[in-house]
This record gives sequence, C-alpha cells and structure tokens, in this order.
Amino acid sequence: MSFEYSEVIKKLNGQTILIIDNDRKNINQFKGMLEPSTKVYSSEEQTHAINMIHKIKPNIILINGDSERSEKFNGLEISQAIKQLEAFTLIPTIPVMLYLNNNTAISQQKYKASSADILMVKPISEKNFVENLSKHQFYNFIVQN
Repeated sequence: MSFEYSEVIKKLNGQTILIIDNDRKNINQFKGMLEPSTKVYSSEEQTHAINMIHKIKPNIILINGDSERSEKFNGLEISQAIKQLEAFTLIPTIPVMLYLNNNTAISQQKYKASSADILMVKPISEKNFVENLSKHQFYNFIVQN
C-alpha cells in the first residue's frame, strides 16, 4: 500500500467512534489520529460504555483488551456484552476492534473469547489502524481508490 494513512483516515469523515479504555494515553493517541475527521467519544468503565453505545450509536468501537484487572473495566467482557446485545437485536451491528499489547497464543485466545470483529496488536498508529480496520467488510472501502 503506497498512500498516506492520514488521508485514508479522512475517508471515515463523519463516522462516530467509541473508544473503551481505562488508559487515557491510548484514548489520546486514537483521538489525535482520528479527529477531526471523525467524532470520537470515550468511556473508561463498562456500564458507562454500554450506555454510550445506546446514546451515540457509534459506527466503530475500539476496546482495550488488555484491561481486565479492574472491577469497573474488562475489555473482553465489554466486547462480549456488545456482541450479545447485537445478537438480541438490542443494538445494530457495530464493528468492534479489540487492541492488545502482544500477538501471542494468549492474545489470540483473548480475541476469540471477546467475539470482537477485528484484532489490532499495538502500537497504536495510523498505519496499523487502517490496515486492520480495512480487513472488515464494512470498511474495506477505505483502502480502495
């Protein structure tokens, strides 16, 4: 792929993205990369995240899958809950990207258990985001001319 990833991200113009993460550094990295082309919202806890989904109706949800130690935040559980809500048609189908620190066998197990649609292994970067998001059927248009 020979193009500017920041230009590709502009193709998401007007999309609403919800970042679910309890690490402000990650949230700020995504916001810096995605704004102002997209509307970016964030949530740092499970209950608030589910309420946000109903309220803002995001086009894409990004979840930190490595945050599972807190009683207020478990990225894997949030992803599973979102997919259960979709299954019962309580929310529309929303692509969920789970991002993890490492690409190990354990990371692959987490990804499968989460029911997320897309796996992105850090670092958080325009290139990494675009290449992984474009694998989803809803977003393969972003890398097409």
